[in-house]
Amino acid sequence: MRRSAATVSVPLPGAWVIDDSPLADIAGAEALGLRSVWVTDGRCWSQNSYQPTHVANNVASAIRYAMRKQG
Repeated sequence: MRRSAATVSVPLPGAWVIDDSPLADIAGAEALGLRSVWVTDGRCWSQNSYQPTHVANNVASAIRYAMRKQG
């Protein structure tokens, strides 16, 4: 995530991670102190050691949520 942000010259503070992988995406977001939206794709959350900031049923609703909460 840090490398991606640096590539496009965008700072990480205030960023959101929106994706469907609990380990690769949501755990990574938490490790960096970023807010996250987990896209369920019909699955239940099963991790105990970390949680997404928000849970959404699809990418469109995840993006709408993050945009409303931006700032």
